[in-house]
Amino acid sequence: MAWANATDDVKTYEFVIEDNAAASSADLELRIVLCWHDPPSSLFASSSLLLNDLDLVVESADGEIFYPNFGDASGDHVNNVERVILTNVTPGATYTATVSVSSLVEAQPFALVAAGPFVKTAALFPSLAKDCAWVSSYAPARCAVKGEDDTWAYSSCPRACDSCKDTACQGDSTSWYIGSTPSRDCGWVADAAGNRCPKKADDGIYAFEACPFACQTCSHDGCEDSSTWAKSDEPGRDCAWVAMAKSNRCTVVGADGTYAYESCKASCAACYEAISGTECANSVTWHKRDNPSKHCDWVSAFVPTRCVVKGHDGEWAFEQCPVACDTC
Repeated sequence: MAWANATDDVKTYEFVIEDNAAASSADLELRIVLCWHDPPSSLFASSSLLLNDLDLVVESADGEIFYPNFGDASGDHVNNVERVILTNVTPGATYTATVSVSSLVEAQPFALVAAGPFVKTAALFPSLAKDCAWVSSYAPARCAVKGEDDTWAYSSCPRACDSCKDTACQGDSTSWYIGSTPSRDCGWVADAAGNRCPKKADDGIYAFEACPFACQTCSHDGCEDSSTWAKSDEPGRDCAWVAMAKSNRCTVVGADGTYAYESCKASCAACYEAISGTECANSVTWHKRDNPSKHCDWVSAFVPTRCVVKGHDGEWAFEQCPVACDTC
């Protein structure tokens, strides 16, 4: 459970028994074991063969002391494995294990192992503390890890991953793509950012690094998402949810009656001039799938409903008809 290096200092570990621990005696048992590999000793050593002699004691919240190996206050100076077994521990109570040194010839690594109905904390299990500091120590690889809240580290740990949204977008890479498939580029990433932004190309560059706009790790002036829009009857599905799969979600209707592309402009890339840097204009080639006569002029006659029509090229009307759909 815990690894440490014994020096002259005292190390303490707190075990908080779960409030809802079962009432059976077996479930209310706390076992704590200290063990270490002692350095080799001389054949002519005294009765105590330990060179590095560590001691374990456990104290309850009311001050009762428990000694290892069913011993007493004199301690165990023979074994390099010391165990304390507590029965009928109190739910909600704290038990403190202390590892101290009786004698030491050199720094001594040790392990402290525990079993029982105690709360598993990051202090006891450092591996649980896989937070943004942990991400930053091995970025960008750890930026592609998903958290318990279902968000990617590059999104929730922007400083660690150099992905702050207040950074001005300079455009997505035009040369980055996955494997030997050029079509799996930043445009492909943008269609399903929730799954594709953590992808890594053969050159070792992640999509969230090469495709900052597709992955929403930068911003364009005048191109922002609504902070209040959410899918109708599902308040948790907001613009961030839309961005995870914009190819399908930008046409979803929100609780306020607007389409996602209207309220989640950054997530849906529905800001023609801010993104392209050129004057807004409708496409002269786009038309509804299987119907060449239904082009951007046809779209403009019934906005916003026709803006969520998909074209022959797989693009939505709101993407290719920005003047008609007011997505300039």
